[in-house]
Amino acid sequence: MARTRTTDVLIAGAGPVGLSAAAELRRHGLRCRLVDRLPARLPYAKAVGVQPRTLEIWDRMGLARAAMERAVPMLGQLTYVNGRERARIDLELPPEVPYGFAALPQYETERLLEEYVAGLGTVIERETELLSFAQDRDGVTARLRTAAEPRRSCGPAI
Repeated sequence: MARTRTTDVLIAGAGPVGLSAAAELRRHGLRCRLVDRLPARLPYAKAVGVQPRTLEIWDRMGLARAAMERAVPMLGQLTYVNGRERARIDLELPPEVPYGFAALPQYETERLLEEYVAGLGTVIERETELLSFAQDRDGVTARLRTAAEPRRSCGPAI
């Protein structure tokens, strides 16, 4: 049986981008529904780099300290081809930039953000996949599939 739920924003994907979007939207008072087709957070890192601007935003959210305690500074990048160094890039920033580049495994980034959004009342609906959506003048209707049953979610367009 299909269920209907109204929300301000539906976010499909609970990776770093989706979780960051949910965190910022919730922080500013919007209701979010966060769905992800995976049953759990992946146990390996697909990405590790965290930009200084991201750390500034996390600072406003109160997450920067926790992230920096688990991260290591990224000072540059070395590129090797067939065992020989081919390029070296130093990651230097102007002194007025409050944070540098950091390396933090994606699963750790997701864990921090997931805890943050849960504290704001948003939990990830796991094994829930966005199949399609359609917009009309009243909002957006999304078709979702869960492990249990397909369902619909409605909300205004943003």
